[in-house]
Amino acid sequence: MLRRQINQDPVRQGLMAAGVLAAAAFLALYFPNRDDTGGAILGTAVAFCASAIGLAAVARVRPLPKRPLRERARFMGLSLMIGIALGLVNLTANYSVASLDSRIYVRMSEMYARSSAWSGVFASPLLEEIGFRLFLMGGIAWLSSRSTGDRRRVFLVALGVSALVFGLLHLLRPPAGLLDAAVVVLKTGVAGLLLGWMFWRWGLPYSIVCHGTTNAIHLLAVPLFF
Repeated sequence: MLRRQINQDPVRQGLMAAGVLAAAAFLALYFPNRDDTGGAILGTAVAFCASAIGLAAVARVRPLPKRPLRERARFMGLSLMIGIALGLVNLTANYSVASLDSRIYVRMSEMYARSSAWSGVFASPLLEEIGFRLFLMGGIAWLSSRSTGDRRRVFLVALGVSALVFGLLHLLRPPAGLLDAAVVVLKTGVAGLLLGWMFWRWGLPYSIVCHGTTNAIHLLAVPLFF
């Protein structure tokens, strides 16, 4: 009986963590459009399933140690600093490319004009980190681990594929020409590599905070550029 309870503890903890992430996803989806309660509930269910699957997969290939509060605070501070740096670098790159083509400048100006603090700082980082890092990267890592016991190879495959998909899916927002498309994939792919590394080495909360900080810097500094 004791052994069964011990074996069930990770499962219970994983489901509880998935529930917390799903509750956060509901808030992210519900408050921008309170008239679409059904859509928020459906998105919450998807977030719970994705989180539960991702957490189960990651627990098998990359269990993280329990860290003291001081170390967690240090990682959180580093996540904020990296997010600030990434946001400034990304925004500078956007402006540099936009200065080469007026169509890109117009597209980026319109995109930033439609951006909201709720979506950019909270909703998008939360949902994208659950989807791309926890579910996709975790799932690829688990699948890779079925064919090799080399953890480094498992990590590199999962990181590379998830970052590539992260970059390519940003093309769903139509780019303004080939140059714009190439820059979008390159920038978001590199960001995906960095966020994936943080998720793998530190944990999901830190990649979410870094992602949100990057977007917050965009919202705060964009009037200086566009």
